[in-house]
This record gives sequence, C-alpha cells and structure tokens, in this order.
Amino acid sequence: MAKAKKDFESMIAELEEIVLQMEQGGLSLEDTLKKYSAGQELISACRTKLAAAAQALSPTPAEEEAHE
Repeated sequence: MAKAKKDFESMIAELEEIVLQMEQGGLSLEDTLKKYSAGQELISACRTKLAAAAQALSPTPAEEEAHE
C-alpha cells in the first residue's frame, strides 16, 4: 500500500512520538532501529517541505529589483 503524503505538522508529531518512545526505552534493538530509520525518513521529508516553503517565499530576481 502506498503511503499517503503527510503534512508537515503530522510528520513533526509522528517524529516527536518516535523520540518519546526511544527516550522511554523498553524497545528491543530491532524496534529501536526501525524507529530510528522511520525518524530519519521523517526528518528528510520535513527538510524537503521546509526547503520548498523557503523557495516559495523567496523573492524572484525581478521582485528584488522592484524593491530597490
């Protein structure tokens, strides 16, 4: 089943939950590695969304020239 695209806030919430679970301990090594891998994927996806947002908010050269 394909993963549905998540919004930034949902990904951050999921990442916070993973961190909490790992900090509490009690996970097996296998589960810890799975959580770590899932967290890394979420971090990468969040960075991609943030970069896209920053790009969308960056003025174009024409806009910068108009403000000079």
